[in-house]
Parts: sequence; structure tokens; C-alpha cells
Amino acid sequence: MIRQGLDKWRALPMEATEPYFLGLLAEAYGAAGQVELGLDAINQGLARAEITGEHFWDAELYRFRGELFLLGGDNRAETSFRQAITIARSQQAKLLELRATVSLQQLHLAQDHIDRDDRCLLKTYEWFREGFDTPDLQKARTLLCKIRIPDVKD
Repeated sequence: MIRQGLDKWRALPMEATEPYFLGLLAEAYGAAGQVELGLDAINQGLARAEITGEHFWDAELYRFRGELFLLGGDNRAETSFRQAITIARSQQAKLLELRATVSLQQLHLAQDHIDRDDRCLLKTYEWFREGFDTPDLQKARTLLCKIRIPDVKD
């Protein structure tokens, strides 16, 4: 269904948003266990962003790439998450930075490689002043509590 919608979307003169939809397609492929198809969609999204010059969703595409690498057992996941964080910071896209930082910290938790002195996730989380009932901020708070970083505010 996403592919069909994307085909219809491509017929409209709104190609700058195509990378976002390709990211959603990649995420759906990942959920279906089709890692290679997901990675292909990510590559298409990044290529499309280069063509259109619209890079707003690049951070999310790199985060999705990292998640797909994890699913496929590829050790490049951390690099993708770090790229996503760097891009989000350069764009001052705090929500995308939060998502990428959560993904990186979840990877570190799974690897039992938590550095409690690394306050990156806490700093990003604390930037927000509202919306603490949203799924992204709830997920970040749960993770902060799990890795036992003190001083997590609501």
C-alpha cells in the first residue's frame, strides 16, 4: 500500500517530500523483515534528497538505515545513528536528534555499553519544554530511567 501511495505521490509536483515517504517505506520493509528492500528505499530517499536539494529528512533516513543495519546484523548501525545525530543537530531538528539519540542509546544498552557519564540523551531530552506525553519523549524518558541517568524531569 505504501508503494502504491508513493507511486501516486510521485505523479504530483511535490517531489521534495519523497525522501520522507521512502523512509516510511523503508521502515515498513524493516518491520516485515525485508532489510535489503528497506536499505534500497533509504538509498533512493537519500539520492532523491540530493536531486531535490531537500535534506530535511536526511537524519531520519540515516536513523532508519541504522535500524535496518541492526535487523540485518550489520555493525554499521552505530555509524548511521551518529550520522543522523550530526545531521539533526546541524539542522537544529531536536525531535529527529532525540529519535537518533534514543536509537544509539538503545544499541549501547543492547551491547551492555552504557556510559552513564554520557549526557547526550539527557541534554536532548531536557531541551523540550512540553510534549512529555508524546511517544518519542516517553520512550526517551523510559530509556533514561533504564540506564539510570539521574535528574530526569517530567
